[in-house]
Parts: sequence; structure tokens; C-alpha cells
Amino acid sequence: MSEARTLIEINETEITETIVNFGEINKGKILPNALICWYKIQLSPHHIHDTKKDSFMNHTAIVFENELRDIILRDKEVKIKVHQMKGLVKITIVNL
Repeated sequence: MSEARTLIEINETEITETIVNFGEINKGKILPNALICWYKIQLSPHHIHDTKKDSFMNHTAIVFENELRDIILRDKEVKIKVHQMKGLVKITIVNL
């Protein structure tokens, strides 16, 4: 587990891509296999909906199966690539 951080800020009118580096993750008894996400949706300057605080049901888990575990076991940095286009979001692990 890591600290919470902003992966990407989405503007529906733009294509956005970013790579987030989580660094090396310490090997413990249980290795992570998923990325848990929640959202802040800003409808106006004074109306922001935060799914982390407002609802336990509006979270997303991106399961990476063994891909994430294998990177951690090889002592590599965990890098997540987030690509957004027209409201669709693709999240992958960067394998270097």
C-alpha cells in the first residue's frame, strides 16, 4: 500500500496521458495485485463530489493479476500509465 496521490486530472475536452512512479514496493508476506482508485468530480467551483468521502460504492479496483507481483519480486520500480481520451480511461503497468 502507498500514500494516496493524484494519478491524473481529466478534462473531457483534452487527451491526457501520464506515468505515475510508485517506486520500489517493499516485499512483504502479501504482495499487492491491484490499484484502488476513487474520484473527485468537479461540476462547478463550489460543487465537488469526492467518492472517497461521499460513498463507499464509487471506488474502482484495477486488478493486474501477476504482472504487478512479478515487477515487485524483480525489485523494479512500479510505474502506472494512465491514458484518458473522451471520457475513457486506460490504466496499464509500464514494463521497462
